[in-house]
Amino acid sequence: MTMQAATDAAIAQARQWRQTDVWVVTDTDTTLAAELLLSLPWPAGPAAQAAAAPLGDRLDHLREALAALALATATSRTPMGWFLGHCAVVLAPVLQWWPEGSPEHATITPTASQITEAETAFDHVHVFLAALQHG
Repeated sequence: MTMQAATDAAIAQARQWRQTDVWVVTDTDTTLAAELLLSLPWPAGPAAQAAAAPLGDRLDHLREALAALALATATSRTPMGWFLGHCAVVLAPVLQWWPEGSPEHATITPTASQITEAETAFDHVHVFLAALQHG
């Protein structure tokens, strides 16, 4: 399953939980969503626009977003925490690291298509979190 498909599955699960009242969104959940929406370095535009940026900048952007998701996961003990945690796990391939090579370059860089896929998946998470703000 791709990062995008797995993230979309997490969003579908969260929506189902909301519809069946398994997840009753709390004020804490909406506050956390609002904080993420303001603090995460979300992709700034359409995939074609993001693809024009240097690969390293795009990867740094995704790593910052993934770190913010992981921190938010640690603060939530509701279904929101499961959702954010699942998304963080699914998107973790953008943080691959391998201890070979020079100390300055010890990472395995994802391919451009993996980065684009992660950006698209983050965009879907962004849309879901924004929807939490509106009920």
